[in-house]
Amino acid sequence: NENGEIEEYKVPQMFERTDSWYISIAPLEKPTLAIAVVVEGGGYGARVSAPIAANIILKARDLGLLGEQYKPKTQVPATKKKSIKAKK
Repeated sequence: NENGEIEEYKVPQMFERTDSWYISIAPLEKPTLAIAVVVEGGGYGARVSAPIAANIILKARDLGLLGEQYKPKTQVPATKKKSIKAKK
């Protein structure tokens, strides 16, 4: 200004935020699914958008949208019975 004072200019808040975005395809060999996740003001993609995209891909896999429906391998844990004697 005219007095030689420094004026502070503040950037509007909408320009200070970092939007989080992540783009993915699945499966990698023959893609049948394309995903774009955008979270306004969400920060960085690896923290916010990538986990959302991963959950979408896992759900699509579970529903059989990425080929054969996912069937988790079930394993029965081997248990051994141990007898414990109480001390007298």
